[in-house]
Parts: sequence; C-alpha cells; structure tokens
Amino acid sequence: MDNPQENELPQPLKDYLKEAVRRSGYPLQTIVAAELLKNFTVTEEWGYQDRTTQEHRTLDIFAFKNLAPENKSGLLVASSIALLMECKRSQHPFIFFKSETEQSRPLSGFPRICGVQRVEFHQGTTSREVAPSACLGLETERFSIDVPPICTSLARVGGKPEESRQHRRDSRGHDSGGEPIGKGIVLTGSDAYNSILLPLISSLDFLAGYFPVSTHQLHPTISLAVCILDAPMVLSEGGPEDVALSMVPWARLIRRERKKLQHGYHHAQHVVDFVHRYALNAFVNEVLGFATIVRERFIEKAVVFQRGHGVVNDLNNWVWSEVQPK
Repeated sequence: MDNPQENELPQPLKDYLKEAVRRSGYPLQTIVAAELLKNFTVTEEWGYQDRTTQEHRTLDIFAFKNLAPENKSGLLVASSIALLMECKRSQHPFIFFKSETEQSRPLSGFPRICGVQRVEFHQGTTSREVAPSACLGLETERFSIDVPPICTSLARVGGKPEESRQHRRDSRGHDSGGEPIGKGIVLTGSDAYNSILLPLISSLDFLAGYFPVSTHQLHPTISLAVCILDAPMVLSEGGPEDVALSMVPWARLIRRERKKLQHGYHHAQHVVDFVHRYALNAFVNEVLGFATIVRERFIEKAVVFQRGHGVVNDLNNWVWSEVQPK
C-alpha cells in the first residue's frame, strides 16, 4: 500500500522526532532483540505483574532458550535459560561502586533457578534446606564470582544542580547526601533504582511462579536479570581519598532485602547484571557456557531434585559432587 501524500510530517518535526526516538532507548531495544535472536526466542514488551502494586507492567525483552533434554534413568531433564532484560541509553555515565567484601564471597541463591524444588540435605539425624544453585555448586563457579566486578551500589551522572535535592538518593532508595559535581552534574541513584532494579526484581519474582515444580519431569530454568546499557560504564574502586576509576563492559549489582514476617524475617538477595551494548555477544557466550555446566550438573543430580532430599557426609563442609539421593 502506497503512503498517501497527505500523510507527511514537516521536516523540523521529523528531525525532532528522530532525536526523541534516538534518545528513548527503543532503537536499542530493537537492536538487542535482533542480536539475541541468534541464540534465543525473543519477546519484546514481555508482560509481568508488579510485586508491590500488582499492576500489569512490561519488560523490554524476555529471551528464552531450551537446552538439549536428557533422559536420566527414565527421568526427563529438560533445562532452559531465561534472560529478563531492560535496555537503557544515556549520554551520561553509569558508575558502579565495587565491593571488596563481596568480590570473593559466594553469591547466595545465584543464579535463581525456577521450576525445581529446594533440596533438604541430611547428615544422620540432622538436616538443612539448600537452594538449587547451592546444591549444584553454582554459587562459586567462575561465572558467578570471578568474571564481573561485584558491586553493591550504582549511580548515574546527570541532571542539574537544582535537581539534586530531588534525586539525591542511593541505589537502596535512601538519601545519599551527595552534592552536585561540577557545573550541571549530580550523582543520582534513584532513577536507576526505580527504572531498572525494581522492574527486573519484580519480573524475576513473577517468573518464579511461571514454571510449576514437577517431580515427574524436571524443567529447571536458569533465570538472569540483565540491563543492557548504551552508555559509558565506569567502575569506582578505593576509598574517598584514593578513588580509582576504570571502564568496564560488565558489572554485577547485588541488592539485599529483609522483610518482616509474622515470625522473624525473610532475607532475599537479588542480582542484576549490567552489560554494555557492545559487549552483548561476549556476555551471551559466557551465559551459554555457564548454562552448559548447569545442565550437566542437573542431569547428574536429577534424582536428588526429584526426591527433594540428598545425603552428605558433613553439612558444614561438602561439595556438590558428593551429594547423593536419599
């Protein structure tokens, strides 16, 4: 169908709209989706329910890949991987603050694996509940702790000095007490928290209920929250007196939560990977390599997950390879 001559935009408005679209991030979403199609099934504007407001929201990209299934002594193990992604474009840098205390510490509950039950380990008459990732020894794998720098906070450079009173909040939503930096520059963590972290955390929680747990067949799904940035990514290390800045293509942010329950507290840890647009291919290769390890270990320990119970020699000192079904 030919476009009618009357359906036209004035050139100044067309130029303005081009710039608005370029800045919006939608072209970046399209580019990322096209790149992911080489390895994944991709859904743009994937719907989920906000965990706080219960409102329907959309995530930029949901990428899904089935891994090769395997029959383990009559038990089907069909693993998969899901990437929940937000895409952000900015002229201003994102700054990630490296945590020396977290860098070599196992990432509890990472990666989040949906579709399988938690496992109870037994040693004699003593038992302990263990997350699927810990049962498979994934929390200390290279992908989990050795590749990207681990950070506990981030900020974006941008805004105007007069806006600093409104935006002077850190990645946990607390007042950071920061001041404008230079002329027309402030550090702000609230926009990254509200527009990136909260949607990704909510979508991860929503996904957990997406895949029902079955003991007749195992369908473990490795779930990763990712933000693709078309913006400078800066890593900050050291204290206030000796700050060292470097450029990084990948940074991992940890966010911890504690919720008051009727009896005690519930502790949760959320992990979000921030990846530069031009490092997407390298990141996908890392993810697929890690997924291969996860798949192989699920096949090896399939009966443990089917029964939900495993036996170890020492509840305080064990490795994944020694876990046996109970």
